[in-house]
Amino acid sequence: MYSWQGPYLPDSCGLLAALLFPQIEKGFVGARRWLLTVPVNFKKALALVVLNASRDATLREERAKALNEAGYFTVSVRTPEEAVTLASQVKCVVAVVCPSFTDAERRFIGLRIHQVVPATTLILLRNSSVNDLQVLISAVHTALAS
Repeated sequence: MYSWQGPYLPDSCGLLAALLFPQIEKGFVGARRWLLTVPVNFKKALALVVLNASRDATLREERAKALNEAGYFTVSVRTPEEAVTLASQVKCVVAVVCPSFTDAERRFIGLRIHQVVPATTLILLRNSSVNDLQVLISAVHTALAS
């Protein structure tokens, strides 16, 4: 199950698609029948999307809220398979992986995301930083700065 958390968008279907899917080159008719024109040379996402992967629903929600407040859009997943699938469908600049996954699952997520979307930066959180939202925000800022 995927969940989207981000600022309210007046035409969430059309604008969201234009922000997240850079392969859209012509236009998109949204839920309110507004025509959104996307430039032909549209190569990168306009929004910074962070993949938030954790088995713990409470931690996922807390991280998503903190990342949203820091100005990022988040997509949250609870399984390694969902993480890999979503990373291949949405242009995520960063993928945050919680230690609630086993080491084998974390390696699987990292390897598959790197194979499918090599430009995505992977952040593997340690047990000591699980609940520290400032560490998370700082790690995302650092990953984007490099």
